[in-house]
Amino acid sequence: MKAKRLLGLVLSAVICMTTAVCVMPTGVRAEDPVVKVGGEEVTTGYENGKGLPTNIGTGKVTYSAGNLTLNDVTVPKAGSLPSDGVRSYTNLKVNIAGENTITGNYYGLITYNSSVTLEGNGTLNATGNSFGGIGAANNITINSGTIHATGVQYGLDASGTITITGGSVIAEG
Repeated sequence: MKAKRLLGLVLSAVICMTTAVCVMPTGVRAEDPVVKVGGEEVTTGYENGKGLPTNIGTGKVTYSAGNLTLNDVTVPKAGSLPSDGVRSYTNLKVNIAGENTITGNYYGLITYNSSVTLEGNGTLNATGNSFGGIGAANNITINSGTIHATGVQYGLDASGTITITGGSVIAEG
């Protein structure tokens, strides 16, 4: 009788532990960086105005608290394409300075689970070789700059709204 009761307690404990593990939230991985440019993490500790490593592109990138500045950036340098030219997992405000060309296998520039705002006096040519030039899980806002977004499927791709208040925009897909 004691063995049967002990077996019942052990089985109950195993079922409770299995249930707890199965209902834990998933989908967020601690190792995912907040922002990548050309596959290079540009989040915490990224030196302002640091040039990109030559294996992923050229130009200067500045990042601080959701604000990304692209200054004469080209991604990728001939040879390899990152999955996304610029990838963010947080709301991102992109200041465009100089002439910038961003290319990715999927999207040129994309914000997952968030929105993107583009502005500045420069030019951004964003190309996605599989999906879109510029994408956002939420909203895309373009306030200024010269934007040329080209993708196999979408020029601009947002689950929310696309708002253009200034600048020059060409979207092809």
